[in-house]
Amino acid sequence: MGKNKSSLFSRVNGSSILEVIVAMVIIIVIFGIGVMVYNNVTQSSYSYQQFKAALFCREEYNRTIKEKTYFDGESEEEGLTLTKKISPYKGSADLLLFEVEAKNASDIILAKKKSLILIDK
Repeated sequence: MGKNKSSLFSRVNGSSILEVIVAMVIIIVIFGIGVMVYNNVTQSSYSYQQFKAALFCREEYNRTIKEKTYFDGESEEEGLTLTKKISPYKGSADLLLFEVEAKNASDIILAKKKSLILIDK
C-alpha cells in the first residue's frame, strides 16, 4: 500500500509556468520583429515608387527642354502615368510653366514637378 500512496504524490513530468511564460515572451518578441520587418518592406516599396516617379518627372522635364516639345501630353512608363501640362506663365510670351504629375495604376499622385521654362527666340 505504501507504493500506491507515493505514486499519487509523485511529480508529473511537464513544463513549469515559468518555462511557459519564457517561451511565450520569446514567441511574442519574434512576432513583433517580423511585423516591423514587414512594415519596413512595404513602406520601402512605396518610397521606391515615389523615387522612381520623381525620376521620371525629372526625365520628362529634361526631354521637354532638349527636344523643345512645349505642348501638353500624357505617357506611360513602367506602370506610371505621366501627365504633362505646359501653359504661358502670367501672360508672358517668353516664359512657360511646366507641370508634370506621375500617378500609379490606382490614380494616386506619387510625384509632381513644376518649373519655369525660358523660351529661346
